[in-house]
Amino acid sequence: MAPLARDVVTLTKLANSTGETISVIPAIKQSNDLHRGWAFKRLQSRLGDLRGKTIAVLGLTYTTNTDTLRRSAAVELCQKLLAAGATVTAFDPAVKVLPQELNKISLAGDVAAACRARMPLLFAPNGRNFARRIGQKLSRRCANLCWWMPTDFWKRN
Repeated sequence: MAPLARDVVTLTKLANSTGETISVIPAIKQSNDLHRGWAFKRLQSRLGDLRGKTIAVLGLTYTTNTDTLRRSAAVELCQKLLAAGATVTAFDPAVKVLPQELNKISLAGDVAAACRARMPLLFAPNGRNFARRIGQKLSRRCANLCWWMPTDFWKRN
């Protein structure tokens, strides 16, 4: 949980423990939780049934300049895709090995290997520079590239 999310949970628990009724603070977490599912829902609306589809997810870490996958929205997306029957290949320059609990995700050694998927998805909550650099390279080579970043709208070549 990011500091804001942690603060929201703490304030909500504090209010509940003192009998205070608050609505705005818990709504922040509810809104954030809904946004975390947006990319998955968007993929479903674009691709329909995800069973048998291969999706490349680029950018796995929780934030820039780290290799931590804890609380990563991209990892959550990968898990939802796998549960829906998709095959997931991922690449992140900061991640060299995936933990055992993520062994169903295929970790590619580079972007080109990851994007042999039919529908590459550039999911980059962890750094606009990574997203822009990779997205520009892929746009020239990949007719079916879709990407999403938290501050951008869904884009498609």
